[in-house]
Parts: sequence; C-alpha cells; structure tokens
Amino acid sequence: TLPCFLNGGSELITSDGAGAYKYDVDSGEKVQSLDVAVGNEALSLSPNGTVCIPSPLNTTFVDPDSFEEITSVEAGSANLRTTVFASDYNAIRTGDESIVSMNPQTGEIRWQQKGLYGSRVGSDGAATDGEVYVLGDSAGRTHFFDVTDGSKQGRVDTGNKPSVSSPVIDNNG
Repeated sequence: TLPCFLNGGSELITSDGAGAYKYDVDSGEKVQSLDVAVGNEALSLSPNGTVCIPSPLNTTFVDPDSFEEITSVEAGSANLRTTVFASDYNAIRTGDESIVSMNPQTGEIRWQQKGLYGSRVGSDGAATDGEVYVLGDSAGRTHFFDVTDGSKQGRVDTGNKPSVSSPVIDNNG
C-alpha cells in the first residue's frame, strides 16, 4: 500500500494486510494503530485531511488527528481500487466495472455507475477537477462523469490499447 503524509509531512500513515498505522516521521516511532481491513490500494487524503483506507470491498474513512474511524462504507462492488476526492464530502472509488461516489463523513453512497460502455476500467488511476471525474478503460477510451450525480458527460476514443496511466487534469487552461 502506498503511504500518505499528514501535518506538513511530520506524520506518515501506512498500512499492511492487518491494519493501518500512524508514524512520527522524525523519530520513526509508531504512534497509533487502527485495526481495519486494508487492501493493496493507495491511501488518499481529502482536502480537509480525512484519510481514506481502501480495501477491495469497502472503504474506511479515518479522522487524521484522532486516527479513529469516522465511517466505513461497504460499496457492494468487488475490486474497488483508486480513490479520489472531488471535495471533503465526495470520495469517488473506481472498480473493475463500477464507480461509486460516497460521503466520507456519513458513509452515504451518493451514486453508483455500473458499466463503462461494456468495458473494464483500464488503470488504477483516475482524476477529478471537482466537477468532472475522468478515467480510462481497457478498450482505450477516456470517460467523463459529473461528480455530483454520476451522469455520463462523454468519452474520447484514444485508440484500441488499454489505459495504463492515470489521467491528468490541467486547471490552468
């Protein structure tokens, strides 16, 4: 699992199959542990610092200061991977054949999009600018979804090769 840093880089959160851990970067000491299901997905942070600890079948959101669970969401879709935050109140996870938007504060599933025009998600990456959610698929297409309701906003055929990298959104132009 890829770790993430908190509090200006002074703390590190990492995980293994048995749980998640908070370390003091300067001393290298483990300061807190959390018994939570963890997969091989990257940890991520919301703009306000809420920690997302993903596993293939559920998502756990943790308060960065107390390191206690805020909520855990069972998304009902196997193989959920990448998590991106459209805002503090909208975390979007991508799986092999679905996209799930959830509120990390309450655990409410806002919307779920099943199927990507008959193909599978092609990479472990996705991106958002806070309004549009973008990801590539196994058929070489890039898909665009509205972050508020999951409606399909379009797609671009980028060739017949699977997407193998995360999309990048340039908000400067």
